[in-house]
Order: sequence, then C-alpha cells, then structure tokens
Amino acid sequence: QQSRENGIDSPIQVRGYVSTVIACPYQGVIQPKKVAEVVEKMLELGCHEVSLGDTIGVGTPESTKRMLDEVLVRLFSTNGYY
Repeated sequence: QQSRENGIDSPIQVRGYVSTVIACPYQGVIQPKKVAEVVEKMLELGCHEVSLGDTIGVGTPESTKRMLDEVLVRLFSTNGYY
C-alpha cells in the first residue's frame, strides 16, 4: 500500500501479475471469485493493469471463461472500472 501512496502522483505505472488464476501446484483449483478479489485489490492499490496467467498450464477454455466472467462482473458491477 505504501507503493501506491508514494507512486500515486508519479508518472511511473505499475503492472500487477496474478500467476496462477486457474490452479496452483500447492493449493489446487483457484476459485474465480478469489482471482476477482485479488485483481480488484491490485487495482485499488494503484496497478494500471493486471496480467492474468495460467503458469502451470492447466486451464481449459471453459475454466478460463469462468474466471474471466467473474473478474469482469466484479469489476464492472462493484467498482465502476472500465
């Protein structure tokens, strides 16, 4: 949060990364709601964009769509982003 406070008036843009949006090798399946919560928090902290990754490569078109639908619904409906 300090980075946001220090950087809010700065021209430096911050990109956030969520590396395991479908599943984690340690925690298993990641619920789309949790991904949406993390993305929302990153934007609140000042990230100008957030990259979503399936770094362990287990995503399917269906699981990716479920995750993206949840992220988009949350951002459009609760915060007025985009």
